Amino acid sequence: MKKLWLSLLAGALFMTAPSAQAASPLHEYAEVFTGEVAILKDTYRDFPGAKIEVPRFERFASTTLVHIDRAQFLAADKTGLPEEDVALISLVLASTNPSTKITLEITTTIEGNTQTMDVAVIRDGTVMHKGEPTVTPLKRYSGVINPSFTDISHHPNAPAIYRLARLGIVTSTKNQFNPGDPITRAQFAAMLYRTIPNTAPFKDNPFTDITTHWAKDDIVTMYAFDVVKGLTKFNPGNAITRAQAAVMIARYLDMLGIDLTQIPRTSPFEDVVKLHSENQEAIGLMYQLGIINGTSPTTFNPGGQLTRAQMAKILDGILYLPIDI
Repeated sequence: MKKLWLSLLAGALFMTAPSAQAASPLHEYAEVFTGEVAILKDTYRDFPGAKIEVPRFERFASTTLVHIDRAQFLAADKTGLPEEDVALISLVLASTNPSTKITLEITTTIEGNTQTMDVAVIRDGTVMHKGEPTVTPLKRYSGVINPSFTDISHHPNAPAIYRLARLGIVTSTKNQFNPGDPITRAQFAAMLYRTIPNTAPFKDNPFTDITTHWAKDDIVTMYAFDVVKGLTKFNPGNAITRAQAAVMIARYLDMLGIDLTQIPRTSPFEDVVKLHSENQEAIGLMYQLGIINGTSPTTFNPGGQLTRAQMAKILDGILYLPIDI
């Protein structure tokens, strides 16, 4: 098991208030946390005969292996699967015997403001075929500037707010962050989406109340990853509660494929015992990981609202979370 530090920052550059002159281009840090493994897992989850392994997940590079079961792959309907991948695998299978082990290797590297993805087919440990590299410009942070908020200079959460703002994860208007304002469900969904900037938005929208909403793409993408749920309405303008935030964060960590099965889901909070089991477990996980503290040693205040500054502190803490994958 390799230690993965979910950190968007490098060194002490972001540990102080932002200056007018950044030491390095911001995009060198902005694309660290791309959600690439989550995207690939979702892409190949239904690939016939696939077993997914992630041997490498580093700051600017990841390798995902998709081990293919020959019989299941040949017998399956391949409609809708990545055409190049199917062609490469089929080409190799056509010249191999039934005992041959076939693996799809997807390597992603980020250099400067460019992401490159290479796909290769490996037969019994030997690379047999490679597809053309896919090169993607990382446009999301091309115009990121140093944020200048006039209302948080003495706020205790200012360092976290600055770090997230410099990466485009939190935004504001007219140099005001409004740290004490309640954060809405739509705003938090957008913040989570901005931590995986290489993800193309999903288009299928199950919610009738976000058709023209500014955060529609963010919400729908988080819905596709099971981070947010709902039947026909999302209620984007409602202030998110502490319990709802805990649940969304727990689902978010699960979306990334992070194995937290060994972390207890218990807490000392007496005011959560009547909540739905998913809420109780999510709150317990937040407590055990130190992401969201209680309002007292025995209370969590699950229905209480979170401010923009509090949520920035929470998300900043998640991105620093030391975990094993």
